[in-house]
Amino acid sequence: MDADHRTALAERLAALPAFSGVAVVWQPAHINQAAPLLVLRLVSDRRGIAHDGDDGLRDARLQLDAYAATDADAQAIRAVVLEDLHAFSGPLTTGGPELEYCTHENSFDDFDEPTGLVRAGAELLVQYHPFSPVP
Repeated sequence: MDADHRTALAERLAALPAFSGVAVVWQPAHINQAAPLLVLRLVSDRRGIAHDGDDGLRDARLQLDAYAATDADAQAIRAVVLEDLHAFSGPLTTGGPELEYCTHENSFDDFDEPTGLVRAGAELLVQYHPFSPVP
């Protein structure tokens, strides 16, 4: 996923009213960040293809990890993200890059032993065009 999409996605999530006090960062920037925290990670990013070659689309798999002191808080952060992004298509920010679609693939929960925090995670599938700003 290109830098423009990464930046716009983090900005979109950080601006959600329910995210007051929640830091939104891309891995590995989360090291030494205080909870509550949402960490975004690019798992895979592949070029689309049609019968006549590259179709110009990209398919990305994103992992999000919501860290908090309690299970309820971690799950609440994850729920806000899924409510905003599942079935989303359109611009991530005003005048910014767009997503063709975003869908929730799966969710998982875990206890992060080194930090003692609870983690509520999910994977999202995203289709997008690499961003080229209009001059």
